[in-house]
Parts: sequence; C-alpha cells; structure tokens
Amino acid sequence: MVYIFFPTLVLLPLIRPFKQKIFFPTWLTIPIVTVILLSGDFVILLPEALKIPLVNWKTKNLQRVHYIAEYRPIVEFLQSQLKNNETFVDVTNGHGLYAYTNKENPLFLSLVNVYVTDKVQKILVQQLQEQFDKGKFPLAIVSSPFWGSNIDGLNTTMLYYHVAEFIYQHYVPYKNIHGFEVWAAKESRFSQETSQVEVEEQVTVDVPIVTQGQYFGHNANVTTNNNTIHIDYGPYLPMVKPSIINLMTATNMSPIEIAPYKTCKCELEITNVLQGTLQLSFSFDHQPYTSESSCYIFIPAYKEKTKVQLTKILPEGAKAITDIRITAPDHTYMDIYSFSMTLLNTYPCTLLIVTQIDQHNYGPYLWANYDPYHGLSNNTVLATFTKDIKIHPSETYHIVIPSYIKDDIAEYLHFRILSPNGGYLVGNVQDIDNHSGEFRFALKESTEPIDYLLRISSQYAWKNKQQFSLTSHSIYPIHIESICAIKGD
Repeated sequence: MVYIFFPTLVLLPLIRPFKQKIFFPTWLTIPIVTVILLSGDFVILLPEALKIPLVNWKTKNLQRVHYIAEYRPIVEFLQSQLKNNETFVDVTNGHGLYAYTNKENPLFLSLVNVYVTDKVQKILVQQLQEQFDKGKFPLAIVSSPFWGSNIDGLNTTMLYYHVAEFIYQHYVPYKNIHGFEVWAAKESRFSQETSQVEVEEQVTVDVPIVTQGQYFGHNANVTTNNNTIHIDYGPYLPMVKPSIINLMTATNMSPIEIAPYKTCKCELEITNVLQGTLQLSFSFDHQPYTSESSCYIFIPAYKEKTKVQLTKILPEGAKAITDIRITAPDHTYMDIYSFSMTLLNTYPCTLLIVTQIDQHNYGPYLWANYDPYHGLSNNTVLATFTKDIKIHPSETYHIVIPSYIKDDIAEYLHFRILSPNGGYLVGNVQDIDNHSGEFRFALKESTEPIDYLLRISSQYAWKNKQQFSLTSHSIYPIHIESICAIKGD
C-alpha cells in the first residue's frame, strides 16, 4: 500500500493548478497519517536517531504497575476500624485510599493552589476544622511509603505546613502500618490504644555476607573485605544508581520459603557517604526485579554503623525469595556489614515513632530575603536561643533550649549566619517521647551575614522539644550571630 500512495502523491501537484500547490503540504499529511495508522508498525517516517518512542497500535494489553498488595494492610485496617459515618484525612496525595476503602474524601490538596498563597491553606484548614468538630474523621494519614508524600524530595508536612500544624494540634501519633503513618484524634477511642503492641509469629533469616562471595555490581565497583561489602559509585552511568544485583546467589544461598508469611522486615547495618534513597528489590520465584517487588527508605549520611529497616508486603502466591538487589543512594559510597530478614505472618502494625527529615535547600534564604517576616502576622520574638557562636566543620553544637511561652501552632526559627564558603547547616530535634526531626538548608557564600527563615513548627518533634543541636557541613567554620524563635500565623 505504501508503494501505491507515494507515486500518486508525487503526481498530484502536477495535476492540480499551480496556485493550489501551496496547499500541498497540508493535504499531503492526510494520506501519510492514514498509512501509519493502518500499518501499525510503520516506522520509516521516524528515524531511529530521533529516539522518539513509537506506539504500537495493535497492542491489546497495557502494562500497568499495581500496588494493591502494598495498600492491603492499611485498607484492611481502615475498613475494619472506621464506622460507616466516619472517614479519614489523607494528606499524602494518595487519594486512591478513599476509593479502596469506599470512604468519603473530605479534602483535595492541589499543589498548584497551595503554592500560590497561604490563604488557600488557611481556608482548607478552616474546612477541616469544621468537619473535625463534628467527629467526622478520627484518623489522619500523614505519611506513606509512596511518592505522593515526598514529591521532589519535599515532605507534605513541609509543603502543607498549615495542614500539618492542624494535625499536630488535634492528633497524636498512633500506628505505623507498613509505612503509612496513622495519627489518632486526641480523646478518640484510638488514642487510648497507643500503648498496645501486637504479638506476631515470626522467623528470622540471616543473609550471609562473605569475603569470598561473587557479588556483581551495576554502575558500582563492589569489593569485600572482613565480611563487609563495599559499594563504590562508578563507572558513572548517568541516571543509574549503584547497586548489587545478587546478594543471595553470590553466596549460593538457598531460596527462602515465604508461602506461610505476609510480610518481610529487612534490617541492614550500614555506613554511607551521602543521603538519598536506599532500595531493596526482590526476585520472587526466579522472576525479574520490578518496581512492584521493591521497597525503599530515605536515609541521611551515616558516618557510624547504623541499622536501618525496610518492610515489604509479600505478594500473594509467591513461594520463595530467590535473590535480592540493593540499590544505594546516587553518587555515594556505602559499606554493608550485616543483612537479616524477619518473616511475619501478619501485616506490620507498630507504634508510631515520628522521624522527619526535611531538605529545605535554599528555601530559608529565599523566604528571609524576599520578606524578612514572610507569612508572619507580627514580628514577635518568642525567644533567643543563642548569639555569637562559631561552629567548625563537622562539629555538632548543642543548644540550650530556653524557657519561653511558645506559640501553640506556628513558629519560625530566624538564623543570621556568616558563611564565606557556603556549605550546609543541619539541625536535629528530639522530644520527650523520642520523636525526632532533622532539617537542613544550604548556606549562601557571602562575606556579610545572611538571614534565613525556617518554619520549624512543621517538625512535630519541635512541639515538645527536649534536645536541639546544629551540625556544620561546611569546609570552613561558620559564624552564627543569632538564632531566634518568632511567632507565626
């Protein structure tokens, strides 16, 4: 058919009057598009060098990624615990939970609207308050293991700080259900259960790490020494993170039977140079690694040996774990000292200990220099934490928390810092109930003091803070002229 069309198209301009030749490109497109649609796999018009993805119109089944197994624990919990006239607040952009549970969606968070002005958030909080007073939603979901609660590396508690502070005011940490942080309304029937821990039948399997193992790396140089795996980033493939692709078969480890179990909790002891995403991928029954067979966690840089935990809901019908891939944060160097897995016959439901890691980058600088009191109804200084201190590279400075009448909801920290060589400042907060928070922001290179403004009340641990420290990630000392708490709105 193609060979019939093109000779005809060449002769048509000679047949038509000359004045109509200008329309040739327009109607020439019609038969060309027709040829492409009818032939399905006709690709001669799209040179391979253009790298344009082609659509095969004859494909009947689309390849979709489903996370039904990952949602099952939280869905079953919400369906069994909430009454017919009750719903929940989900501030993680994961509106699929309302469809799965057949519950009313009391809000819709639009990132575009929230970014425009604080007024949109305040209106949203007002609407939430009205429904909360009626007892409409005794539970709130503040964080989840999926992308919606961490868009572009920014937690929803940072983006929706007015909404987060509403949650902190009316709810208490309740349970962690497979990465979903569920909070319970104060004085609700759920808040009285926070001290209960479920008993689970379990079995623990150690994945051996041996010096003689034949480990294979992807975009990584993998070496072993003293039963420790060293992952060195390289050979520097763009958009490819360093990984070990055969943690089990490298040591000829037998498949791990998982048929009776529902959940796998993994614990790794590691050190790593840079913060980022640590991901585990599982091969079930010798099948390839997929996004559905993976779990991940965001980790900071660990200079000392630290144990991190990840949880994976086991897929229904899978019989065994046959291999494991570890993907390290990008551009990092990681050491792995131990790896163990605990298989559970129930879905994970543990007490919620809040840990927040916020990467602000240049946000505090932009806020302070666009308007020194951005988002503030007044300039009330609640307390001065410290003045005229010098922090050396990698030094941690512990700040004495003064007694002051704090604001019940919104609060800012105002920094004035001299940092001629830039760098990062990292703050750590811990409260009386062992909840913790971390924030970090970039320092501008300047020979003059720079103002930074950070909304600290978006960190839950700040509400009942007990310890507060700052660590310098600059190659030269930085001078902090003052740190003040300012009342927000």
